[in-house]
Amino acid sequence: MDNANKVFCTYIIFLIVILVPYTFWYSTGTQGLIFVVDSSDRDRIDEARSELHKIVSDREMKDAMVLVFANKQDVPGAMKPQEISERLGLPVIRDRKWFVQPSCATTGEGLIEGLTWMTDNKD
Repeated sequence: MDNANKVFCTYIIFLIVILVPYTFWYSTGTQGLIFVVDSSDRDRIDEARSELHKIVSDREMKDAMVLVFANKQDVPGAMKPQEISERLGLPVIRDRKWFVQPSCATTGEGLIEGLTWMTDNKD
C-alpha cells in the first residue's frame, strides 16, 4: 500500500484503570476511531466495552468507523478477534463499519493491516 498520500491525525487515549476523572475530546468530522484492547486481560474487557460504547455514542463520533486492535496476541490464552468482537458488543453496532485486527505492538504485527483496512474503508 502506498501511504504517501494518506494522512492520519491520531489522538491516543490510554484506557488504564479509571483512577482519575477524564474527558474525551473529539474533533468535529472525525472519520475513524482506533481502539486498542489488551487481548490477554479478561478481567477488564467489560470496562473496555463500556468505554467503547460511550465513545461511539457521542454525537461527534456518529460517522466514525471503528478499528479495534486486539493487542497482545502473542500472550498465551489471549482472546481471539471473534471473542473480542463479542465481548465488546460490536455486532450490535450496525450504524457504522467496524473491524477487529489481531495485533502485537512489540513486533508491529497487524498494525499495517489495520491501518490499511481504515484507509480502504474510508468513505
